[in-house]
Amino acid sequence: MRASASLIVTACLIGAAFASDAAAGSYNDAQTALGRGAYADALRLFQDAAATGDPAAGYNLGMMYADGEGTPVDYPKAALWFRKAADEGNPGAQFRLGLLYEHGQGVRRDAATAAGWYLKSATQSYQGAQVRLGLMYSTGEGVPRDEAQAVKWYREAANQGDADGAFGLGLMYAQAAHSPRGTPSQSWFREIMNNVFGAGRWRVTGGYRSPAEENRLRAEGALTVRPGAISRHSMGTPDAPGAYDVVVAGLSPDEAAVRLRHSGTPFRRLFPEGLHGNQGAHLHVEPSDIHVASWSPVPEADDLDRPTEKVTSNAPGANSAEDEAAALVWFRRAAARGSACAKLALGDQTGGKALTARIDMVRRRSGACG
Repeated sequence: MRASASLIVTACLIGAAFASDAAAGSYNDAQTALGRGAYADALRLFQDAAATGDPAAGYNLGMMYADGEGTPVDYPKAALWFRKAADEGNPGAQFRLGLLYEHGQGVRRDAATAAGWYLKSATQSYQGAQVRLGLMYSTGEGVPRDEAQAVKWYREAANQGDADGAFGLGLMYAQAAHSPRGTPSQSWFREIMNNVFGAGRWRVTGGYRSPAEENRLRAEGALTVRPGAISRHSMGTPDAPGAYDVVVAGLSPDEAAVRLRHSGTPFRRLFPEGLHGNQGAHLHVEPSDIHVASWSPVPEADDLDRPTEKVTSNAPGANSAEDEAAALVWFRRAAARGSACAKLALGDQTGGKALTARIDMVRRRSGACG
């Protein structure tokens, strides 16, 4: 009986070895077929390998169903195979399953579940998941809004050379530098207006408004100050209001608006506005949500760690000047690594315009802006 049992065990081990070799063979053959574009063959071979429980094969099979390679796009099947591989700890499958949950493809949309899968993947140093997790913490989607966690995960990805992680980290520093305590200052605004219109040829007729001033203007019939709302003027501080009202000598508000637009200076919004309250006709100007005050070219990809490019290790929010410098460096690093978002944030490279990043980029999908 002992000999018989031993033979059975040996046979099982030999059978398992053959099965393992067969699965490995199918997986390798599938990769070869995929490389030469034989998607139908690759799909069949990945199915054979995945049926043995190979998580890498399951991940690739999920990718083929998600991308429609060798088969019509089938998100429910993609989710099925991503989940099998994710449950086995495959970080790529965990990331892709998170994406399906975030966008409601093949599964019920569930941002919290997406964040859970991103976290599993991110803790295995998967850069795409780290970026998505940073984005979710920065916006409070699927997780409580937590800027420290957003910075942590963006930094994890950025330190591995990920362009989107570097851009996200730069954006966190830029937001900190230009939060209400650091909104574009009147000195910045004065410099821009002097450059465009000439010193002494323009004047501010309205800047920061307190709640009392907002109420007064409402009583005087100011249509731009709607009941139950505050205008951009009341955002920021008296030294750095969220909007300015300006008149320019010799130019109508419409003509001044055209001149300012043609200057290429980044503004959040500007438009001619008629008289209201005690205001005559004027140009309404809203500084961009973020203005970084200096400019320098994007470095070459192999020139990212030069001594002048070192960034602070402090968390965003400690010091406005440090935050601005850190934002600039991370944007340049991201741009050098091919980030279209960062290149847009840096603005006009040839003209040396003020650097700007739009806050609405925070809502971008990974690798795309707007």
